[in-house]
Amino acid sequence: MSVVLGGRSSAMHRVAPPAFGSSDPTSASTGSEDGPIELEQELTEAKTGRSAMAALLEAKADEIEKNHRTLQEMDGRNRVISQSFEQADREVHSLRGECKKLADLLERRDSEIEDLREAKAHSGEVSEKLARDLAARDQQLAHAMENLAAQKTTFDKATRDVEILRKLNEQKDMKIAALTKEKSRLIERLTQLRATTAAKKARTQREGRAEREAVRDPGVLNAVKTAARRASAPVKVDRCGEGDDLGELRRTLAEANRELGQLRRALVLERQAHEATRRRGNEKSVEDRITPQALNPWKIHVSRLRE
Repeated sequence: MSVVLGGRSSAMHRVAPPAFGSSDPTSASTGSEDGPIELEQELTEAKTGRSAMAALLEAKADEIEKNHRTLQEMDGRNRVISQSFEQADREVHSLRGECKKLADLLERRDSEIEDLREAKAHSGEVSEKLARDLAARDQQLAHAMENLAAQKTTFDKATRDVEILRKLNEQKDMKIAALTKEKSRLIERLTQLRATTAAKKARTQREGRAEREAVRDPGVLNAVKTAARRASAPVKVDRCGEGDDLGELRRTLAEANRELGQLRRALVLERQAHEATRRRGNEKSVEDRITPQALNPWKIHVSRLRE
């Protein structure tokens, strides 16, 4: 626009009208003849300048619009770049935290490696100590196996003794059962005899009461005495026989009770002896001082044998 105006001003400067009141007739006549032509030229130049100005303004407007769109695009890109920078800052912050963690981890690993180096430096001494410990454990295991063999022998012997005692106990139980059965039979027989004796005693009491009632009649008393004298011998014999049978039964029952008591005392003594043998075996196993590692197989063996 400045260029066009500058050109117009230069044209006006080149074709300036003559001043009023000029005294030059030549110039006055020339000006009067060339005036319309110059005006037409000026109008043409003005129209041309106006068209050029409009075109220039339109071009400038297009350029301004284009620049505005470019600025908007740049603003959007700037926002995207700002967001990218913020994301990058966050990632950098997180990476710094991870780097710090890695540094701490590396420091711990360095300390662990140093500990491993120290352990490796002392590995020879540790190996020797382990070898000595293993040799001592082998000796303890051999001693424990010997003790286990001895205890197994003792246990086998005790098992045989227990089996013998079990058989003896079975025999004694059978004998006790037989004696108990015999005792029951004798008790039943004694009960029957007691019932018979009680019946005879009641009959005798009735006869005595009858005799006491008949004392008042001398004839009846003489008849009763005569009958009593006649039947006195058999009655006495029968009563003596019943008394002998009752005494024999009582003696047999007493002997059976004594034998049963003796068998029970013998069974108790044998059980006490077996318990004492078992306690002595346990005390011997404690005195052997077997290590827990070697004692476990013995416990397993004993539990299996008990099952």
